[in-house]
Amino acid sequence: MVEAEILVVDRELPAEMFALRRGATNVYGRGFSRWLAQPELGRFFVLIDGADEAYINVADETELIRVIGLQYLELMKRARANDGDGRVDLSIRAGVTPETTAKLSRLWELVQEKFAAGESSS
Repeated sequence: MVEAEILVVDRELPAEMFALRRGATNVYGRGFSRWLAQPELGRFFVLIDGADEAYINVADETELIRVIGLQYLELMKRARANDGDGRVDLSIRAGVTPETTAKLSRLWELVQEKFAAGESSS
């Protein structure tokens, strides 16, 4: 099993960005915090602990769903290579709008359904 955490922050939400930047300044310094705040990097900032590509800037919700889905598949591949079962213990922390949260929840449901279908057919 692979454990991972995904943090998603909507750059259009000032309170969420403030919290992220404050934490980033403490860990990485002011330069990284200023880089995070650049709106031209995309609407969402995604931090994936446990993935090969840790920092991802995403333009919109459609790309966000695609990126998270692909990262989850990569984590599943790594889990299969490690111990063969393909299980991923994934948590998603999201500082996003309720609409985006609903879409992320639906993605998670679809992934779980696909995984369960794969387990029952093996």
